[in-house]
Amino acid sequence: MVHFGFSIGFGVTYSIAGQLLPWIKIGHGVPFGIAVWDAFHVELMPALGTVPAVKDQSLEEHVSEILGHAVWMWIIDEIIRGINSED
Repeated sequence: MVHFGFSIGFGVTYSIAGQLLPWIKIGHGVPFGIAVWDAFHVELMPALGTVPAVKDQSLEEHVSEILGHAVWMWIIDEIIRGINSED
């Protein structure tokens, strides 16, 4: 439930913010997705003790999460573009 809520919440935030601040949609959402990864997986979650410190996480974990967040937001961007093109 946490991941679904997180995904929906940030997808809606990205969609609305992209209408108000178009620069957010640069790179089809990939930089936005990486920024979300950084904010949560590098900063917030280690600070809260939810995940190990960044230095204690494997390179594979970082690569997986970065790519996962980049693709996740790119797909959301494509869905938004598809919906908007039907207008």
